[in-house]
Amino acid sequence: MKEKREYWTFVSYRHLDNHEHGREWATWIAREIETYEVPPELVGTKGERGDEIPERIYPVFRDEDELSADDDLSSPIYEALRNSKTVVVICSPQSVTSRYVGNEISYFKSLGRSERVLAMMIEGEPHDTGGRECFPTELKHPVNESGEIDLTIDVEPVAADFRLLDGSQGWTSKHECFKRLPDKTTAKKYLERCELAKLKIIAGILGVPLGVLVERDKTYQLEQAKRKARIFTAVSAAMGVLAVLAVAGGVIAWLKAGEAARERDSAQKSEKVALQARGTAEDLIGKMLFDLGGKLEPIGRLDILEDVSLAAESYFTDLPSDQVDADSERNRSVMLDSRARILKASGNLDAALERYRESLDLVKRLTTENPGNLVLESDVVLGLKNVADILINQDRTAEAITLYEEAAARLTALTDEHLGEEDANGLLLSLLGESGDEAKVKAREFFRTRPEIAGLMETSAVLMERLGKAAITKGDFAGAKDYLGNAVEIQKALSTAAPDSRQILESLASGYNALGNLAVNMRNSAEAGEHFQNLIDLAKRELVREPDNVLWKEKLAGGLERLSYVASEQGDNARFSQLASEALSIWQAIAEADPGNTIRQRNLYVGLTKSAFAEKANGNPEASLKQFMKAGEISAALVELDPTNMLWRQDRAFNLASQANSHQNAGNQKLALEKTLEGITHQRIVTASAPENLTYRRNLLIALNGAATNYWVLENLEEATRYFKESSVIGESILADLPQPTSVSHRDLANNYDYIGQIAEQKKDFKTAALWYEKSIAIARKAYEMDLAWEGITEELFEKARANIERLKAAPNTP
Repeated sequence: MKEKREYWTFVSYRHLDNHEHGREWATWIAREIETYEVPPELVGTKGERGDEIPERIYPVFRDEDELSADDDLSSPIYEALRNSKTVVVICSPQSVTSRYVGNEISYFKSLGRSERVLAMMIEGEPHDTGGRECFPTELKHPVNESGEIDLTIDVEPVAADFRLLDGSQGWTSKHECFKRLPDKTTAKKYLERCELAKLKIIAGILGVPLGVLVERDKTYQLEQAKRKARIFTAVSAAMGVLAVLAVAGGVIAWLKAGEAARERDSAQKSEKVALQARGTAEDLIGKMLFDLGGKLEPIGRLDILEDVSLAAESYFTDLPSDQVDADSERNRSVMLDSRARILKASGNLDAALERYRESLDLVKRLTTENPGNLVLESDVVLGLKNVADILINQDRTAEAITLYEEAAARLTALTDEHLGEEDANGLLLSLLGESGDEAKVKAREFFRTRPEIAGLMETSAVLMERLGKAAITKGDFAGAKDYLGNAVEIQKALSTAAPDSRQILESLASGYNALGNLAVNMRNSAEAGEHFQNLIDLAKRELVREPDNVLWKEKLAGGLERLSYVASEQGDNARFSQLASEALSIWQAIAEADPGNTIRQRNLYVGLTKSAFAEKANGNPEASLKQFMKAGEISAALVELDPTNMLWRQDRAFNLASQANSHQNAGNQKLALEKTLEGITHQRIVTASAPENLTYRRNLLIALNGAATNYWVLENLEEATRYFKESSVIGESILADLPQPTSVSHRDLANNYDYIGQIAEQKKDFKTAALWYEKSIAIARKAYEMDLAWEGITEELFEKARANIERLKAAPNTP
């Protein structure tokens, strides 16, 4: 049985109070609570409510996906409330008008935990009658025995104040505080008040007096500072002695520049010193952002990168106006791009988009002021791509395509302008061997001496790939094939010019994979096989040069896996099994070398799943089930590690459904039902995490149908009907929300109605059966009229169905 997940606190809030950049209150307080290091003297002691105080206050429940607390007490929201020790309510005029926040407070109080509700004021006034009230009604009154709010009795909430002095909102971001508030003194005082308010919330969660926590926290700050210093020292060591000297030299030079400007008589000398100091400081900033980024981003230390990027942003914000020129502005654009990349990695797409747009506007202006500058023109192209990439992640495909096309047009003009007498297509064809060996040698020499042109063409390949993937989302497979094909041709040519360039070779591998997947979608298995084989051959060649390169091992395993799928589609089960087994061996070796790497564990899960299907296709059901169960162990462990990761939870749901199917085929219907119901539990959570996701909804429909079928076989007709009806409701919602009707959506719903009718007929409830059959025929007829009907739907079938319905209507009911 699944172990109950308990939370130290539940953050209740209106999502309007968590979407503005620098004011993501729910995200901020949840992170601050979970990362707070409890002073060692308190760890292991008992709080005032009897809870043992932990080292970390983890986990915290925050509704990230706007799951509404409605009247369904079995929903994930109510389950989380039942399993939470405390509730933190983010209080503002917006939360006062939220029915869901009110429901969460009153339900939690009805559990007998009124004294465990903590208020966090971010805007407005308590007990205000002029429209600025910040306390929800449910917060100001107790609940009676029946669980209803008693408005005749007032209570004063335990509240921590995060507002500015005038009652308006402050900021969760230190950078925004210093940027928005009148002066640094005001900002520091506000941040100090927020820190004390945060400790008040944490004290309430732990059940210790605020004074005790504050005192212990103060004594612990020195040790925390030492720990942070050790982290920085370790990072500095990784950067090397020269980087450390650059930090010291750059900072000292910059500080002395102002002094030199005041003390020296020669204004020209002062300006020269200042410019040298600024250049040193900006070189330092670039090194910290890129060198640290390369070392810290792969291991997830975004917190340190965040601090460095904030410091860099503050540097450029505070730069004296007389020191601002084209070089410093270009450096600022690079800093903004780095800042955006970190924000994107942290999941804050809106803030990342804001920084990327700011950088793009800046380099566009610089390009206008400095025409013909290749570096700045290239920056504009990359800026357009960066903004478009974020828009793609936000499902704003049409806007993204416009920017990709603008970037491609600019790049073409830029390449033509800087090539001189050379021809871009001619150079690429020479590198591809279509103009003879002499031309190939000449082209190679050209790119060796003109690396900036190679860089432009490499960027062109990236844009072609982006446009290809965007075309796929629009269903334009032919256009996508052209774009992706062009990208691969450019990458192949450039790999000939620079055979040791890992970046180009990796891009080429990705290009082969993208073309192969597109061919699969276009039902061209032979072409897909060629592209995946090219990927495999490339990975094998690189592994000869670098036998221990994990990246190429992963690409090889991925290529084998995709080629195994092609073999299965072609009905070559023996090859399907062989390729899947080869891929699995690689995944196993990679995962065993780094068992704590969740990405590699998930790859192993996929490899085991593919192997299970291969065994099944080759008539080995016992071996297939064994592989499914091994994959299940991995998916269960990943979900336990991070229950909020919906990809892993979707994997778990799929695995349980696959195990259920294996048990059903083996005749173990009860075990099949058990696995099916467990899978439905996971699929419900996944679907609730993104209600607008139609794929998630259909997966839940399929899972519910699996349970219904199991119950039907076990002759539990009531439960079978109940699950088919729930599935039908989901099918109706999918049909209503689809931008365009599809054959699959109509068939799903028509089949469900038909199943319910069959069960009713089996129960001799002929009138009910006739009603459901009529609904099924109506859906099938609608699909037929829109040319969406599936195989077997004919006018003759409709006539037979209608005759059967009339017969059932005339038959006597004997349920």
